[in-house]
This record gives sequence, structure tokens and C-alpha cells, in this order.
Amino acid sequence: AADDPIALGFIHAVSDHFCEQCNRVRLSPTGRLRECLSTEGALSLRDMMRAGCTDQSLEEAIREALLGKVQGHQFWAGNRTRQSMVSIGG
Repeated sequence: AADDPIALGFIHAVSDHFCEQCNRVRLSPTGRLRECLSTEGALSLRDMMRAGCTDQSLEEAIREALLGKVQGHQFWAGNRTRQSMVSIGG
């Protein structure tokens, strides 16, 4: 009805600086591991496995990628390429 109060809110994509507590990564449908949604780079696990890597070298590459996570997001950087969430595993 017209006299019922209606509340409307918006959830902003980046509403806080949350990087210090971030413990998430994305694995794309093409096997690319992204340690941060705001960075361009990704580790191609698919390419490594197709090349016949060992479990140990795969684990080491994943560990290095995770240890290399950036301290803060790059969402506002002007030189970023925009990608849809479906293309990056989200």
C-alpha cells in the first residue's frame, strides 16, 4: 500500500578497506588462480598441470601466489582492465 514505509539500501562493491583480513582467492573456469580480484595477474594452474608439473611444484606455485597477495586493493587504479565476475570465477 502507498502508506507503508519502505526501506531501500544499497550494498556498495567496495565499502571498506578489508584487505588485511582477506583470506579469499578465485579459481576461474579456465583454471586461473587469482589471489586478489583487484589485480590483473593470475596463476594458470591448468597450464601447469597440462605441462605435467608435480604435485609439489603445483603446491609451491600456489603457496608463492598466496604469499604474494597485495597489501591493499587496486580497485580505484585507472589502468585496470575491467572484467565481469563470471570471467574471473565469481
